[in-house]
Formats: sequence, structure tokens, C-alpha cells
Amino acid sequence: MALIRRWLAGETVNNAVGLKVVSGPFQGRTKIVDLDQAGLPPAGFQARPGRTPGPWNPAAKHIYLAVRAPDTSAGWIYEYAGIDTAADGSRTLHDHQGHPNSLTKEIGAPPAHGE
Repeated sequence: MALIRRWLAGETVNNAVGLKVVSGPFQGRTKIVDLDQAGLPPAGFQARPGRTPGPWNPAAKHIYLAVRAPDTSAGWIYEYAGIDTAADGSRTLHDHQGHPNSLTKEIGAPPAHGE
């Protein structure tokens, strides 16, 4: 349990760290991730909050991207990028209001050191 508390506090232990999730339906949660050999987190992740009241699109995935955050103890956060509504994985991202997102980063590419 002490190890998990350290990760949640943003401390890197055994090459893993907890990154805060900012905005979107997972606002305020922490995602524990393994860092690569260069000490970088995965570029992003996709998540579904499950069934919610109102219309539900089972193909919709919420996309989060790793962003440098020097003011945090982990040095990184996961920032909400929008919703991928394409069932074929073509990455048609929309913001939380359904407008097309101007995101240009490629999901799955590792973050550059300067980002």
C-alpha cells in the first residue's frame, strides 16, 4: 500500500509513476504508468467511462496525451485531447462538445523530449 501511495504522489519508484489526469471524464484521477528507458511515459491512453445517462456510443473512446508539466512532482500529466468516435480507429477526435479537435499529435508516438 505504501508503494501505491508513493506512485499516487508522483514519485518514481521502480521505473513507474502516477500521472494526474486533467480534464475530460477522468478529471482528477491518477494513471500509474511504466516509464521507458529514457524516463518518458507512454504517449497517451484511451479510456471509456462505461455507460452513462443519455445516449451511449460504445465505439467512442476518450483520448488523453502525455504533456510535460514541470510544476508537478512527476513532471508529466495526461491531458484530455477529445473523443475518438470512429469505430475503425481512424482517430476522428472531437472535443467534449462534439466539435472537431484541432489536435495534430499522432496517438501512439512517444512524446519528444522537448514537448
